[in-house]
Amino acid sequence: MFGAPANFPRLTRRILCSTLLILGALNTTARGDELLVFAQPVYDVMPAGIGPSMLRARDLDGDGFPDLIVPARTRDGISLVLRGVGDGHFAPWQELLVGNFSDWAELADFDGDSVEDILFGVRGDPSQLALFKGGKGGIFTDTAMRVEIGRDNSGLASGDFDGDGDRDIAATNYLGASVDILSNEGNGSFVRTARLDVARWSGGIAYPRQIEPCDVDGDKDLDLLVVLTGGGRLVLLRNQGNGVFDRSREWQVPQIGTERPGFASMALADLDADGDIDVLGSALLLAPQQKSIAFINDGSGGFAQRLVLEGTPIGYAFSVCLGDFDHDGDLDAAQGAALPGLIATLRNNGSTTTLNFVMDQLLGIGQLPRYLIAVDVDSDCDLDIVGCDAASQAVFTAINLTPQLDGCQPGFLAANVRAKLKQVPMPQMIPQLAPSDLNGDGTKSAADRALELAK
Repeated sequence: MFGAPANFPRLTRRILCSTLLILGALNTTARGDELLVFAQPVYDVMPAGIGPSMLRARDLDGDGFPDLIVPARTRDGISLVLRGVGDGHFAPWQELLVGNFSDWAELADFDGDSVEDILFGVRGDPSQLALFKGGKGGIFTDTAMRVEIGRDNSGLASGDFDGDGDRDIAATNYLGASVDILSNEGNGSFVRTARLDVARWSGGIAYPRQIEPCDVDGDKDLDLLVVLTGGGRLVLLRNQGNGVFDRSREWQVPQIGTERPGFASMALADLDADGDIDVLGSALLLAPQQKSIAFINDGSGGFAQRLVLEGTPIGYAFSVCLGDFDHDGDLDAAQGAALPGLIATLRNNGSTTTLNFVMDQLLGIGQLPRYLIAVDVDSDCDLDIVGCDAASQAVFTAINLTPQLDGCQPGFLAANVRAKLKQVPMPQMIPQLAPSDLNGDGTKSAADRALELAK
């Protein structure tokens, strides 16, 4: 079933039925940056009761179009595999019984047979890892492998942490303020080798949500970066080279005005073209104007330099992705904001070494865009935006119509689309209510709002 769900809230339906919202004048640089233009999102509603929480994209069936792995929240413990049909829509394909809510999945060859498998993080107390073996034609089979991890898993990272040639796992314990390290025995079975504290300065209020592997210090092994949603911090766990990690280092999200922002998600890339990995995060504020935060790597894995950048004008910033949406050589971004559910396209009008975002467009998508990815869904050589809205039980796609500066031609005439765009009234903001003090730090802040949305 395609299209926006009929039971969307009235405000959301008004946003979804509106035309694209273009804010501000076109800022042109010497490199000829053009306005980012995306079509209004199209929707695929999930089977009843299944709320998608995260996405992985891969062409599983070899037809040239990316398919989706979709961890989900459902009473029946079902997650999904969706088949991409090449026009921005995704069709039901496989239902996988993981056993409970799942907020994260990793797609990799875990058992050493050169075929990619799916590893789900399954929430609970204790949580579990659930492995589904990949087979011919992109079909996955339950291996019945379940490994206990900590309390209420919310994120996974996979990589060869110990240098033995197979894919290991790091798992966040959302309610445990820790990260579990699990070593792969080479056949897709895992043994926990460490439980790492990630709340040295914030204590039990940390709530580690997202974790990503990367070599932050250039020593050729995989370190770990962690988002502390309750503590509002970026955490580094540095790998000593053998899968043993140093004690955590933490950098707090900078104060913006009178607020210390919440921090729910991040995307990793070399933002300033200096050869190391930086971090872009969504800065959730109680004030209407939201922001993005860039943590700039100093080359040794230090992130003391932090830049405050443009974000959505209303809502609560929750998700983010990076991609060169106009093929001009620098990284643009998309930020998802909750209540109302919006996607802001953020064009980088700086340079490959200097980051600066201008918001070109605001797209209505539903209620809570939990996760965003940049992927070419229609094989027309540009990056589209795909995301999921758990509250509305839908996956959505915004097709990229931006003229590509390297000569690549999108599948539609972007100039004709831009000529038809209209200014529409800014959607009225839902009244701001003070959050509860969920992290127990004695202050009702944006970090508490981020925790409410992440639940």
